[in-house]
Amino acid sequence: MGEDSLTSTPTFSSFHSGGSGSKMRLLPIFICLLLATAGFILGYMVYVSIAGVGSGAKDYFQMSPITRNPQVYSRTKYILPRPPLIGEGDQSYDNLNRPRSGSDPNDPDNDQTGLPVSLLRVNQDVGRDPDLERKVELIKMRAISKLRRSILNGAKVKGHLNEYGVDFSKLKPKSQRVTAKAVLCRLKKAGIKLIAQNSVGAFADKVFPTEPLFGNREGDTFSASVEPQPLYKTCAVIPNSAAFDGARHGIDIDSHDFIMRFNNAPTAGYESDVGSLTSLRIVNSQVVTKPQFHFPRRQRNSPTNKVKGHPINTTSKSGTASDDRTTRAELAAMDVDAVWEATPKFLVWDPCMYSASLDDWVKKPDFPLFEKYFNLTKEERNRFYLLDCRLIWKFWEILQEYSFVKIYGNPPTSGFIGIMLSLQVCERVNVYEYIPSVRESARCHYYGPRNESNPSCTYGAWHPVSAEKLFFLSLSDGTDKGVFIDGVLTLPGISTIKSC
Repeated sequence: MGEDSLTSTPTFSSFHSGGSGSKMRLLPIFICLLLATAGFILGYMVYVSIAGVGSGAKDYFQMSPITRNPQVYSRTKYILPRPPLIGEGDQSYDNLNRPRSGSDPNDPDNDQTGLPVSLLRVNQDVGRDPDLERKVELIKMRAISKLRRSILNGAKVKGHLNEYGVDFSKLKPKSQRVTAKAVLCRLKKAGIKLIAQNSVGAFADKVFPTEPLFGNREGDTFSASVEPQPLYKTCAVIPNSAAFDGARHGIDIDSHDFIMRFNNAPTAGYESDVGSLTSLRIVNSQVVTKPQFHFPRRQRNSPTNKVKGHPINTTSKSGTASDDRTTRAELAAMDVDAVWEATPKFLVWDPCMYSASLDDWVKKPDFPLFEKYFNLTKEERNRFYLLDCRLIWKFWEILQEYSFVKIYGNPPTSGFIGIMLSLQVCERVNVYEYIPSVRESARCHYYGPRNESNPSCTYGAWHPVSAEKLFFLSLSDGTDKGVFIDGVLTLPGISTIKSC
């Protein structure tokens, strides 16, 4: 009796023996458990669908409370959870081959210019307008959710073709408690490295610039390694985003001390949205080498417009402005030559293998740019500069170090490179229509056809675009309204930190 009482359960034995009282007691409990489980699952599914990024959504992006002053949001630092890096070989990206051929020839790398260190909820004056406050919050939530989802979707795919031989095993994630100062100090250590005559033996007899890339101060000399200096108070970085359409940023952009543009993006006909002045244009090696881009034409002195002191022609062949931008054929007709003529200086970049030496790069560039580049420097030596390909991967490493998952093992965008350079020579950097804002568009470029739709231009496919954008968003000391309503991301330059 005693042994049987220890090894049997009266309730269940009576249930199996047909005890009606036990059945009546257990049935409601069983039904309640089923309903509770179903309710939990349903609630979780609703949460995931709203958050858009899975169980980590609220850890990654939280809404900070509004302070007693309705005009100002509280400044709160959210420390992000850092999931472990995915093991080498566990990650891949389907359909991420670089568009070397077969893609639109006027869209060299979908390069509109991109994981967070920590997301700062910064002081923000949105006036006494609760509707505007809610609008800012919703746009921010949507943008960050979509950016993070893009990164996580890429991190889950298997079989990634590591085309550039990136050694992920050497990349160690940083502490969760990372500050903007730490990132800027890391960037300062990377510096700005350009190719000079003594960089590679094969370049000994080539013509190189004798003037500095940034600044034009008397006594400056060209150097392969430029010590970062705050040469400019304000800099504007102008991606090629379609969000510029109707944004009316032109006057504000042209008020900056230094203005950076990318690839073949025109200003003619779009001055009210993107401005008319240019200080430097960063171009990738596809644009330099592919004949359809006509890169470049000599600078001509035409009396119609200015680019930081250089008179240039900004009138399109069609003779009209913003209405003639419906097809790529019309874009070509608008005169891509005028884009090149409007630019006083170019910085050319081409990716090498992750661990390549300069000699390796010279023997096997991504695109065959060297012959054309040196033909250009023979004609105008202080107009064309060449970025050290190893610096591109230094910038990529900084991005990876402060990312919570492994990112694409592909080179960053021209925009990312340009912003990283700007932070080293500018006290303040304003990046326009870079983070998805109220004007987010499915189109790729402001000068592209209106009927196109390609979300990869905003969120990335081959380049780690979403990671780039969240990285810079985490460094911003501007306002949420500035980013998500006005479309301007404000970043502090390295000159704003006192010591590293």
